[in-house]
Amino acid sequence: MKRKPLLAKLVFFLVLASLIISLGACNTATTTSTQGTTKGTTTGTTSQATTVPVDPSDRFGRYAETVTVSVLSTDLKSTAIQYDSSNPDRKSATENIWIDAYLEHLNIKVDRRIAEDATALNAIINTGMASGDLADIMIVSKEMFYTLMENGVCADIGPAYEAYVSSHGTMLRDAIATYPDGLNSVTFNGQVLAVPQYGNVHGNSEVLWIRQDWLDAVGKTAPTTINELIAVAEAFQAAKFNGKDIIGLGLTNVPSSIMAAYGVVMDTWHQKPDNSYVFSNVRDEMKSGLLAVQDLYKRGLVKSDFAVTNVLGEEVANGLVGMYYGPAWHAVTHVQANMNNEPDAVWTAVKIPSLDGSDIKQWTNDTLSTFFVVNKDAKNPEAIFKMLELEMKLFYEPTAEEKLKYYYTEDDYQIWNFRVFRNFIYALQDHMRAEAIIDSLNRKDESIALFAEASYDRVKKGLAGDRSVYGFYLGFVIGHPIIIEKREKNLLYGGYNGPLTENMTLYQSTINEALTNAMLKVITGDSISVFENAVATWYSSGGQAITDDVNAYYRSMN
Repeated sequence: MKRKPLLAKLVFFLVLASLIISLGACNTATTTSTQGTTKGTTTGTTSQATTVPVDPSDRFGRYAETVTVSVLSTDLKSTAIQYDSSNPDRKSATENIWIDAYLEHLNIKVDRRIAEDATALNAIINTGMASGDLADIMIVSKEMFYTLMENGVCADIGPAYEAYVSSHGTMLRDAIATYPDGLNSVTFNGQVLAVPQYGNVHGNSEVLWIRQDWLDAVGKTAPTTINELIAVAEAFQAAKFNGKDIIGLGLTNVPSSIMAAYGVVMDTWHQKPDNSYVFSNVRDEMKSGLLAVQDLYKRGLVKSDFAVTNVLGEEVANGLVGMYYGPAWHAVTHVQANMNNEPDAVWTAVKIPSLDGSDIKQWTNDTLSTFFVVNKDAKNPEAIFKMLELEMKLFYEPTAEEKLKYYYTEDDYQIWNFRVFRNFIYALQDHMRAEAIIDSLNRKDESIALFAEASYDRVKKGLAGDRSVYGFYLGFVIGHPIIIEKREKNLLYGGYNGPLTENMTLYQSTINEALTNAMLKVITGDSISVFENAVATWYSSGGQAITDDVNAYYRSMN
């Protein structure tokens, strides 16, 4: 299938990803990793000889003889995954068409071990570490990844990766290239100790959603500055559309997008001129942003109980909100719900306003939280890469026959959800999907990559007058391009992806929650000294120790 424009842009990152991996891996079929001390941890991996049997004539490097690979994870069952005991293609997590695919295409017999939930999974792993009985591959949280690493469980899979992608694994390389920084989160002393699970890393970056029909009614244009935002919110509330008390600006918590206007990218680590790092939420610049939102609150432009309720979606759906900050995908949830309820409602999305109308840095969700760990005792550590390559190929570029078998079945069931590594995708998948859709619309061409096909169909239906799916047009053609532009200008900043230290485990959740509560108190009327005191408490209650850990990590990366 023809590649779309964004994939062509990834050539540089493919080279970069290979260079990063090759720091700790030689391009051979048989390699040996050595004992090492991981950064930020006390123990490292044990030695592991790996042999990578590759069949050059096969597109996936199918094994000549059947190998068994055990995989431990929670069940990914959701509304998208419904088992049917009468249908062998989707009978259960352990019996389905994808389990058959690994055997057919790779000669890998997958032994899936399903934990009831995350707590049960951690218990199984802890027991397994004590008894020496662990699965070959474990899909785990960041916390458990570091536990496994500290106990010397993780295999150095860098050599196996490099050997496999040197002759196969082109789709896997594409995926890694969409977020090459992800490799840093799993590379220690030159050893690659896991595969990070990529999702839509910029999927929750915010835009400003706004009622265009209301803008037109009050004679305003979409705001580009905070002052214009205030003026629009006031105009909306004064208009009392449909006789209702309108919420000028919908909020649910401390609004990170308003803080961004004052130079603070919340929940990230800000690099100071001396190259040290400080947690953005405790910076002095936060005070200006908090006082600005306090002013909005005093003016009655935000809901009085926004800090204790979480019903923004309902308020948007019911036509009570004129503007709010939210990700592009809200076009098919909050915004779509309102359009379903109000036949004449018209929505649009714009960049988050700044102080002077210029582009500003903002938060993005590129923090990795799930990892695929290969057991150092696994006989075939390279098997994970073959499985991922198979999944990527059959998901993104299947033949017509494969599409019916592994993507959509004849009854339109999304059978791709049964992949073992279901949530491993291109890190920029929604951006790629948006670019593919816009490209096809501009070319007036019906052809489009399979992973964008369903969304494209809905976009076309929306443009043709089907209001029930018009949100797909708003999301992919209006919303996502705003974030794509920000990404291309390097204006998206994510959280910390380094080691989870003991101090973080002990203090981070508690002190961050206390800090947020202080911010909300200031917004709802308390003195700014409440925030200042909370910052001092944050540092004295573990924040300084965490700051030291973070700075030690960043120094180690130089």
